[in-house]
Amino acid sequence: MKTKLLSALTAAAAAATALLGFSGSAHAFGFGTNGISFQQDTQVKFTFVQSMGANLSNLGIYKVNGGTVNPVTDKVATLFQESQRSDSFNSIGNTAAKATGYLGTAANLTGPAQVSFTFLANQVYTMGLFNQGWQSTWTRYSTTSLNTRYGLQHAAFGSSGSKTADGQALAGVSTYQSTNPFVSGGVAIGFEDAADGGDRDYNDFIVNAEAVPEPITMGGLALGFGGMVMARRRMNRKTA
Repeated sequence: MKTKLLSALTAAAAAATALLGFSGSAHAFGFGTNGISFQQDTQVKFTFVQSMGANLSNLGIYKVNGGTVNPVTDKVATLFQESQRSDSFNSIGNTAAKATGYLGTAANLTGPAQVSFTFLANQVYTMGLFNQGWQSTWTRYSTTSLNTRYGLQHAAFGSSGSKTADGQALAGVSTYQSTNPFVSGGVAIGFEDAADGGDRDYNDFIVNAEAVPEPITMGGLALGFGGMVMARRRMNRKTA
């Protein structure tokens, strides 16, 4: 009887463990060119990878309301801000900067290379890459429908673009329209910054995004413990 009781308790514990794992990771979300939204408050860790291009850029998070976004009033966070147009030079014609494709590493940021942002449940968001050119400024969004002037996809979810070949178009960018940020190690997101699509290499600004799994809830613990208690009571009735 003790063996049967132990088996029952073990099975209950296993069921509780499975329940806790499910509650920690399985919930509805959207993370791609149609927008960013989560069914529950979710923290996402962003890590800057690199930038390539002569624009002075910063990447931010914006709220989307009614399918529109105001680049000034709807911005809720700045993730990364470049200090100059490349690691060592701020002039567009500099020979050394051109040779590296105006490469910018973490050393070119005004803040840390890793930041976190908590997306609130059921609120739709987008990422926006603000670019300061030599004569104008513009913002290109990770949500394609918000890029109203040209209607082009400006973010590749799950790809860092043509990272080692500046100016080489990313083949099949339409296959990078959504991804799962809950995978271990996160996923790459590559941006194309040119207003008209440019060279479409999607390596002008690259970040890694990793959603932080929810902690085990007290409700889940209570359910798991309750299952173990019920299993033990059943075994006690049978042995009485």
